[in-house]
Amino acid sequence: MLPPLEETLRGSLVERFPTCGKPGCKCARGERHPPVWYLTVTLAPGRTTGAVVAPEQLEQVRRWIANYHRCKEHLEKISAINRELLRRERRQLRLRTATRTGRWVWRSAVFAGLFLRSGVL
Repeated sequence: MLPPLEETLRGSLVERFPTCGKPGCKCARGERHPPVWYLTVTLAPGRTTGAVVAPEQLEQVRRWIANYHRCKEHLEKISAINRELLRRERRQLRLRTATRTGRWVWRSAVFAGLFLRSGVL
């Protein structure tokens, strides 16, 4: 089953332990401040953006990132099915001349069978 698309998020969570730079602070002595979580997203090669994730949002962001990966897996399965359908359709076209309607009806029926067996739904 596909996760809700409105609850998907592409990116990575990164845990950082920042230092404040104050000479008298515990981080100057090697002790750590509490962790800060960042959401990073690569926009293009060499271009990354990020934002701090509030502790109350951390579990939600984790779920949304996991949903993104599940959606991507389902899309890969659908894409593989469509590649197989194109291969079969090309073979059918070589074997016989089909009317445009007959070809698309056949393709839809085969897609439905492959789609249901793939476990996407």
